Amino acid sequence: MFSIFSDLALKISDVLVDGSRVIVLGKATATDRTGWLGLPATDSAIDYRLPLLFTFAEGKIIRDERIFDSTGVMAPLEKVRLDAEMKTAAEMQRLLLRRTGCKSQFFEAVGDSVPCRAIGGDFFEFIDLPSGGIGGARQGSSSSAARGGAPRHAYH
Repeated sequence: MFSIFSDLALKISDVLVDGSRVIVLGKATATDRTGWLGLPATDSAIDYRLPLLFTFAEGKIIRDERIFDSTGVMAPLEKVRLDAEMKTAAEMQRLLLRRTGCKSQFFEAVGDSVPCRAIGGDFFEFIDLPSGGIGGARQGSSSSAARGGAPRHAYH
């Protein structure tokens, strides 16, 4: 454990004694610098509650129980990873978005895209056709479907 989390710190907050049983409540903190459980490193803080139950007999520990809350550790790490992926997706979308509007004899078209913070967004492009007309292309993400709604776009 110390080889994975070089800055691992343990702090005991409470010790409860009931006859031959002792409960130690504490917290482990560390920084995810190397990654673990198959996930890449996130460089984010890990804050982990640590309840331990010891049973003693004749001055020796005869039973040691630990409760591991892996969800409490993995959920924040997964959020950091997903936030990084969303940031990358938003930057890609921004780079692909056309910077200028499109104008013809009968209309003018412009667009804007605001990246979603939970699920990706839409991509659109105006295309000059060989005939002199204009076409439009739109690629939607699953964001609208995930919310159970219809795609939010309109051509005027």
